[in-house]
Amino acid sequence: MTRFIFIFVLTITVWSSVSAQQVVGLRPYSRGIGVDNQHRLWSLGTDFRIYHFGGKEWIEHPSKDKVRFIAVSPKGALYSISYNNLIHTSDGKKWYCLDSIATAKKVAVDTQDKVWAIGLNDKIYTRKGKNWQEYPGKGLAQELLLDAKGIPYHIGTNQKVYIGSGKGWQEVPNCPKAKYFAFDAQQKLWIVGK
Repeated sequence: MTRFIFIFVLTITVWSSVSAQQVVGLRPYSRGIGVDNQHRLWSLGTDFRIYHFGGKEWIEHPSKDKVRFIAVSPKGALYSISYNNLIHTSDGKKWYCLDSIATAKKVAVDTQDKVWAIGLNDKIYTRKGKNWQEYPGKGLAQELLLDAKGIPYHIGTNQKVYIGSGKGWQEVPNCPKAKYFAFDAQQKLWIVGK
């Protein structure tokens, strides 16, 4: 009985100490989310459309193609990958295709708005001007993440986590195999195990 009461009290304490904004308004279920430095929440809906939360309701950000992946830069620039595997960016009014890379399956943007991508060949690329360059070290990735300093991390096709050194990739020591990962506000790395 004591154990049950302790768990019940702990549950109530944790539940009552968590503060979260209730999201209201009609919207589809989310397939992916992003947050910019203004703490604006972006969502890729199950209807393949992009939305952002305007404070009281979800507002659609129209795109001409079905979208399968989104990324939001810290400065608020929106990037998407359509079902034809092309990377697009939006100025809020119009979408532009980032050319010079054949196709991509994931995109990420660092704090300096430098664009990174995982190609369909699982290689990692960075965009310099209008050109894409393969990141050194021959890393093959299924997920890509950038820390607050713009240092790249990736989950390899072998589910191991790697950090970029500028010259290649080093396995993150003592890190379990991973499916997804993220940084929190203190830049602590969180892993969803494989």
